[in-house]
Amino acid sequence: MSNLNLKYKTVGGLVVPVAMPDYQAYNIIFRFGWSPRYWMREIGERKTAPELGLMHPSDAIIHWARHMFDRRDFEIQAWSERMLSAFADEHAEVCCIGPASSGKSEALGVYLLGMWGIAPTTTTCILISTTIPQLRRRSFGACAKYHALLKKRGYPGLYSRQFTMICQEDEFRDGVGSTDIKAGILGIAAEGGKGSDEAASRMGGIHQSTTAGSATEGEGAVIVGVDECQAIPENIFRASVNLKSGADYFKILDLGNIFHTSGNSLADRGEPRNGWASIDMSSERWDNVRENSISIRFDGTRSPAVTEPGGEDKYPYLIGPTHIRNILNEVKGNQSDPLFLAMVRAWPSDVESTAIVLSAASQSKFKCREPAVWHGGEPSEKFLGIDPAWTTGGDNAVAQIIHTGLMEDGMYGVEVQPPVYLKIDVQAQTPVQYQLSLQIEALMKQERIPLKHVGADETASQRLLDIVVMETGQQDPVRVSFSARATDRPVSVFSDQKANQRYANLVTEMWFQVEQLASYGHLRGLKGPASVQFATRQIVPDKRPQRLEKKSDYKARLRAGSPDEGDALAIAAYVMFLRTGFIPGSSVHNPYGASVRLHKHNTSVTADYAESEYGDAETFD
Repeated sequence: MSNLNLKYKTVGGLVVPVAMPDYQAYNIIFRFGWSPRYWMREIGERKTAPELGLMHPSDAIIHWARHMFDRRDFEIQAWSERMLSAFADEHAEVCCIGPASSGKSEALGVYLLGMWGIAPTTTTCILISTTIPQLRRRSFGACAKYHALLKKRGYPGLYSRQFTMICQEDEFRDGVGSTDIKAGILGIAAEGGKGSDEAASRMGGIHQSTTAGSATEGEGAVIVGVDECQAIPENIFRASVNLKSGADYFKILDLGNIFHTSGNSLADRGEPRNGWASIDMSSERWDNVRENSISIRFDGTRSPAVTEPGGEDKYPYLIGPTHIRNILNEVKGNQSDPLFLAMVRAWPSDVESTAIVLSAASQSKFKCREPAVWHGGEPSEKFLGIDPAWTTGGDNAVAQIIHTGLMEDGMYGVEVQPPVYLKIDVQAQTPVQYQLSLQIEALMKQERIPLKHVGADETASQRLLDIVVMETGQQDPVRVSFSARATDRPVSVFSDQKANQRYANLVTEMWFQVEQLASYGHLRGLKGPASVQFATRQIVPDKRPQRLEKKSDYKARLRAGSPDEGDALAIAAYVMFLRTGFIPGSSVHNPYGASVRLHKHNTSVTADYAESEYGDAETFD
């Protein structure tokens, strides 16, 4: 037994000879992972790789790619990993929807080479695009590039630019065109009209079947990659289905971008099971109407070049802030422009859905309800927003604290704390403003929050903060009037458009600032009433600039209370934006500058300020 152990090793759960390179074992797992006939031939069990306890093919392909490619040639980052994993999973069709410069063609090229290279006589990969020049510029160009690299590692095949194909050396003969090749990676142009009919006819003659009991039993595979899927005629897909006949493994991969939910092949292939209105702009994966089919979506504003610190320098080949700003300039800053939605967000402009500020799906997607994990164990700053009420017969008087600082993942975080409800006794002799100001002052002391980090809505009364100033001796609170004009702050890190060009008033800007915090991954701890209010408060339809639904309309429509917790959170975030200058989407680790101390063992700026104002903080019930 000891001698046997010396001859074999286990890679990804697969027992292989010691002499076999690990990458080859990983290649075997993801190439044949979903072919039970292959495993029946090899080990006597008619199961898939996961059923046999082997590494999942979606993981095996990532291990293989890491072994095969230098980072300078093909890099495994968040997007390429998602693409390769989806391409290698169990679904028969995968729609990959994303903007230009998202790495779709490169990931497809790597996947196809891995599928063909380990079984070159029983694997047919067909790459389809509108024209041969487009093929050479995109997906087939990626295949040719990576094939040259893999040849150095012993992978088979020759590349023919003339016939746009890669196949076994012995299949190349003088005067033989690509129509005679049945196994390999074949490029086919599918222009409309006669061109697409010829392409469909050519595809009809390609099959991969293996004979029971043969040395290649269970290996027959056909993979169809459709680049620029939105421009490919439907007859090509009908021809593709015929290729499935006899194959042990069959897959269609549809790549492209989507402008509308109808009238193009990508929208048809990638239609969500419950309709386009069932997903929103936070959706990155969904089941399609077609059986055993999924879509994966890549939003340019979530590109690793955007979300990772220094991402634009690390991933210059991906869509990043500069590219996004250029497109925004082209559409005059309008993030609702169909061109921006398609070319950056990879989102169809005609999806009909109720316009709300921050959907429940988005809150889940962007981990808004999860707690913040602070770098050094503690946040750096605290801010307080007050949405006061002047009677007990309507709105709540809500105080909302947010904690801010650097999170362990390197992102600047904003964590929402449980709301504090300020009590009003209408029968007391003390005026309501003084009742509220005493509770606000106590809360500031307890939480060590300076007055310049406190804001309140003064739409109904301007006395509240004056009293707090007088009682504390501090200055410079943030006074908010919801009906005021929106500010001239940039609406995002990608746009020079001002908030007062986008939003009709200050309250609309403030609520959307919270939405921006969420969509760029900064927001944590969003629970309770505020979470519900952000998921249900609507935007007035067909209004430009955008306008938030009135409180009275919100209460009447939902037969619910006033969205006071949401208002208080919006105020707290607004104060934070004013005092720090932070803009959602910024990828810098420290938005305040080097002078701010972020680590647990250092004293925070808030603590320094509060200590100088109050001395030792007391605890208030």
